[in-house]
Amino acid sequence: MEFVDIRTLKEVLIRKGTRVIVWADFDVPMEDGKIANDFRMRAVLPTMRFLLQKGAKIRIISKLGHDKALPMIGISRHLEKLLARKVIFIKNPFEPSAIKNLSHSSEIIFFENIDFQKGEKKRDTHLAEKLAKWGEVFVNEAFASSHRDRTSMTILPRLLPSYAGLTTEREIKNLAEPLKKPRRPFVAVFGGVKLATKLPLIRYFLKKADVVLVGGAIANSLLGAKKFETGLSRIEPFFEKLVLHSKKLHLPIDVSVARPPLRIGKARDVPVSSVAKKDIIVDIGPRTTEEYMRILKKARTVVWNGPMSMTPTFFMGTGKILKCISRTKAFTIIGGGDSLAALHRTRVSPLKFDHVSTGGGAMLEFLAGKKLPGIEALKRKNRK
Repeated sequence: MEFVDIRTLKEVLIRKGTRVIVWADFDVPMEDGKIANDFRMRAVLPTMRFLLQKGAKIRIISKLGHDKALPMIGISRHLEKLLARKVIFIKNPFEPSAIKNLSHSSEIIFFENIDFQKGEKKRDTHLAEKLAKWGEVFVNEAFASSHRDRTSMTILPRLLPSYAGLTTEREIKNLAEPLKKPRRPFVAVFGGVKLATKLPLIRYFLKKADVVLVGGAIANSLLGAKKFETGLSRIEPFFEKLVLHSKKLHLPIDVSVARPPLRIGKARDVPVSSVAKKDIIVDIGPRTTEEYMRILKKARTVVWNGPMSMTPTFFMGTGKILKCISRTKAFTIIGGGDSLAALHRTRVSPLKFDHVSTGGGAMLEFLAGKKLPGIEALKRKNRK
């Protein structure tokens, strides 16, 4: 994971009136139709303010990938409040009147969800060329979406002088540099639901780290592979003996279980050998939590992605592990949408960690040594 050869925002020559297209990650979590956590939006503000101070004319590309309960226009209105600047929302950036009246406007222009554009998911050069007419410079401030090979993320930046935004630069540096020669003991903590998604990362860190702690539904799959009863818990088939028998891999020794309908206060703690066929594993148990915390307190580098519990209904293990990591003297990296939600719920300040990544899938792929298409498009050798 070497620091990739990309140009950063500090290198770009911005004159007053320069039109800058910013791909900003505003795919925020929501509850009851309202923004639940605007961490990703706030992470982009330094880049926005930097460009505004230089006199740039900002045009924003973004997406909203969930249930559309809050239209993109709601995101633009929230940005308007955060920046205390007028933001003009455009539903169709290719409508002739919009291009004629607003292409050179000094106001911040915010486009409708880019995923609504035909060709966005098909690497459409024609779409990229139409988008490029809105700007003279491209800035990637969407690390969390950089693992997706989409038109606006990978084709558009090859048509314009392109740079990494301040947050994207920090993501790359903080995820790559400290892990080249990590301070030891180096502990990786993984939870969440999909084993298939986390498996490449577990394999990687079983080689790189000193200890790998696993919780959440992915731990259930590994326990099932070791012939433990997992009841009605969600599991995925798994057969890799090198992973299962690694001395670095730590799985729960006890769990919290409940039976449908799942309700707060209805869980009970049992050893992993005592899970019944009608049980659902909803959290790591207290003995496991204490053991994991004991290991984390001695760590000098910690990477965490994914909750230990079936959140948000059950949260005890996740909350305790997160607070423990925030109090260590280790270099700490956390990330992922569910991890950010857990951070928000515990009300632990992001400043308690050395790096809080805006990325979920992008962070996982980057840490596992994969190339992210959106970052590859920024490399100097791939410039127009």
